[in-house]
Amino acid sequence: MKTNKLGKVALFMLRRYDRYMAGEIAGFEPEIAKRLCAGDAPFAEVYDAKKHDEAARRKQQAAAASQVVDLDEREADLAAREAALAAREAELEAQGDGAPPAQGPAAKS
Repeated sequence: MKTNKLGKVALFMLRRYDRYMAGEIAGFEPEIAKRLCAGDAPFAEVYDAKKHDEAARRKQQAAAASQVVDLDEREADLAAREAALAAREAELEAQGDGAPPAQGPAAKS
């Protein structure tokens, strides 16, 4: 395992371990790094900038595409609400204003 200037191994966390969440990059002592990368269900793998940056970019692109779909749905919903409001306003205008409510002493009797 390749270490940095401080003698740490950069690991990409595959799942939660201690205070580290999946997807985070953290530095560990070589002995601990070996233990985290070993076994059938490792907690981490050695960080590879090309591999992990490409995966992060694909994930970000998928999130952006999902956001565009969400915005299109919201825009369609807003257009439907605007049409319903315009129809209701036209209906109320067609009914006319009507007579104002009775006020004053004559209205109480």
